[in-house]
Amino acid sequence: MALYNDLSQLTYLVETAVSVRDQASDLAKGLKPKDKTRKALEEVTASYNELRANMVSTNEAGWLSGEEKLREELANLYAGVTAFEGRPSQTQLDRKKVLETRLDEFQTHFNSLRDQGVAELNRTLAKKGMELLKVQSKEEWEADDF
Repeated sequence: MALYNDLSQLTYLVETAVSVRDQASDLAKGLKPKDKTRKALEEVTASYNELRANMVSTNEAGWLSGEEKLREELANLYAGVTAFEGRPSQTQLDRKKVLETRLDEFQTHFNSLRDQGVAELNRTLAKKGMELLKVQSKEEWEADDF
């Protein structure tokens, strides 16, 4: 169940990063090229895109490319554990710990982007009377997903 929850958490992070990236990109398109707010929106877009690219394979060839990031590694471990009727091996348990540490690092980075970058940018957007960037909570995401 822990690996399932890890995959769920990673999916939340990836989908939310894509959502914020797309919101920021759309808002930036409506501003003049030299506008400071546009530059800040483009920086947020790039930050969330980089976060996503570090969590999941973004190669156009998809799984055929052989590129494996955290999502693919967690999915492979999950498949290996669930395909076997016995208890997970020590190697699988050790791998789980390593992958969960990486997931925690991504969560920390995501929280930093949300709490600092997006919060600061939303203050600027509010002053300009523009739409604010919305970062869904995990609870909101789960409610929308099911």
